[in-house]
Amino acid sequence: MIQQLKNIPPNIDFGFGITKQEVAVNTPVTVWLNTLYNQDVYGFTLHATGVVTKISNYEYVVTYPLPGTYTLTLGVGTKDKKISLDSNILTLIVT
Repeated sequence: MIQQLKNIPPNIDFGFGITKQEVAVNTPVTVWLNTLYNQDVYGFTLHATGVVTKISNYEYVVTYPLPGTYTLTLGVGTKDKKISLDSNILTLIVT
């Protein structure tokens, strides 16, 4: 059975499937969305408390000015708000 794309949750990572990473304060970290969506129908929001720079709907750069452990997720939803999907959780340790 083929699962419709509208039911597949987004999959994000720091690259090469990495979902947990440790970096120094103020180090830019790239977050990648690996699931393809129709960009004319869906909107994308990276949920992170750091400084987020959106490069594209599939690439984001995040920087944290303070040490700590942070979680990042990505929300994907249709622009008419009928479908809302949440990604897996990434863990970023800033030292």
